[in-house]
Amino acid sequence: MSEGFDVDPEALRGTGDGLITLADDIHASVGELSGESSALGGLNQGFESSTLLIDAESQWQEAVETLSARTSAGGGLLKENADEYLRMDEEARGSFVLE
Repeated sequence: MSEGFDVDPEALRGTGDGLITLADDIHASVGELSGESSALGGLNQGFESSTLLIDAESQWQEAVETLSARTSAGGGLLKENADEYLRMDEEARGSFVLE
């Protein structure tokens, strides 16, 4: 545990790993569901609803993939911060006596 900043780097790493795993799961789910509206759209060929359904799926997919990327990036930043806290603690220990 980081004593100087009262931060547990392992907790940060664990949370970061969890967010990255969640982002990977989100991305995989999007891949599994992608194209479902196109398959159903053929049933409504010639109707405006099929075009709207495909457009909605495309927008949904883009939004979820953006969320996945941001979640993964946040997890990566937490892991980087854990390393930074440890580095700063080591520097502080070299300069000061922590009680």
